[in-house]
Formats: sequence, C-alpha cells, structure tokens
Amino acid sequence: MFKKDAGYYVLIILIFILLKFIYKFSDCNDLQFLLKPTSKIVGFISNSPSVFIPDTGYFHEKMNILINKSCSGFNFWILCLTLLLFSAANLLQNNRQKIAAIFILFIGTYFFTLLVNSSRILISFLVSKILKQYAIPAEWMHQATGTFVYLFFLISIYLTFTHIFHKTTFIKISKNEKPA
Repeated sequence: MFKKDAGYYVLIILIFILLKFIYKFSDCNDLQFLLKPTSKIVGFISNSPSVFIPDTGYFHEKMNILINKSCSGFNFWILCLTLLLFSAANLLQNNRQKIAAIFILFIGTYFFTLLVNSSRILISFLVSKILKQYAIPAEWMHQATGTFVYLFFLISIYLTFTHIFHKTTFIKISKNEKPA
C-alpha cells in the first residue's frame, strides 16, 4: 500500500513544507486571506468592528484584542489539510481521486479554518472575560483555550471525514453486490 501511494505521500509532505516555508516569511499583510475574513466573522458575531493596522493586524477596540499573524490560523490550516490528505490516501482508490482531493481539501480546509479560528478567538475572549471577573490570570488560559479548541476541531473533522468516506465506500460496495 505504501509503495503504491509513495508519490502521493511525498507530495503531501512537500505541500506541508512549502506552506510552512511560506508562513515563516509572511507577515500580517501577506496573511490577509485568513486575517480579514476571520476579523469580519469575529466582528459580526461580537458586534465589534475592527481596524486594520498595517504590519500589525486587525484591532477590535470594543473587545480590546488584536488579530495578528499568530492568530491567523495558518498553522491550523496546514495541519488540518495535511491530516485530511493523509487520511484521503488510505480512503481513496485511484490517483485521480487523490489529486482532486488535494484541491478540494485545500479549499474546504480553508473555509473550515475560518470557522474554527473565529470560534477559537471568540471562546478565548469569553474565557478571559470570565477569568477577569475572578481575578484569575488569563495569560496561559489563552494558549490553553486555543489548544483545546483546535484539538477538538481537528479530532472532529478527522472523525467526520473518515466516517463519511467509510459510509460512502460501504454504500458503493453494498450496491454492487448481488443478493444470494
């Protein structure tokens, strides 16, 4: 199985390395494709308009938060993409499907990242607001909340993805079988 899919696995690893390389040398201006929609979603849900500060990020004055490069969700996006591409290698039958999966998952995980990252920012904001009321330091909670939210969504998307593919594979096999 590995030899058959070796080229696909190498391609996934190269995509991952390329995206990590791009992220390393990017700034807030380069990450507008993630930062702007995330800021709009956060602003819409929290009724907090933002202002873009070049080379810094989106500042939400009402919430007193800054959505910058570290809040872009880029690392989550490439992790989610890589996870699902490796899963697709085991679930899809031919190379055409696997190449199509790269493009479909590239776009699908982008939109999923916007949803998850906006959720993470809003949940972190709410947690820090609650902790402030009890005079509990929220420094490490921001990181812990982000880790929990990202891990929860990564596990959820993986389980959903594999469940959907196993179910459709089972249905295809069942329809092709002839009754005894």
